[in-house]
Amino acid sequence: MLRIGHNNRHLVLCTNRRDQIPLRVQFSDGWPWQTTHWQDLWTVVQWQHPQGTWHDVEGWEGTLNEVKSSENGTVTGYKTWWVDGEHAGKGAFRWLVYQGKGGRLLAASESNDLQSINRALPVVEVVLTP
Repeated sequence: MLRIGHNNRHLVLCTNRRDQIPLRVQFSDGWPWQTTHWQDLWTVVQWQHPQGTWHDVEGWEGTLNEVKSSENGTVTGYKTWWVDGEHAGKGAFRWLVYQGKGGRLLAASESNDLQSINRALPVVEVVLTP
């Protein structure tokens, strides 16, 4: 179940089909690891109301699940949300990364209407710079 809405009005969407939408967070070479730890970053998914305003999606927020380093030194963080298949085409969504809960916005993804969820899982990518 996912609630989308604002001011105590929610659209609740339910289905038996579930997929994942992974967020990949690419850390820049100059990332300040000593002062900004990956465990403190806060991710949020927002839904765009037909009138154009963005609203946080209840239940689609939290810290990164993990961070991996590649052999070439690239560091990537990952967050995965479970999505009901009926969300496809229900409006635009975007992913935000903050410097901690309630902190400064570090990155925002392009919006995605989840149309492709029934064919292939979209991968949302953002790049963080200090």
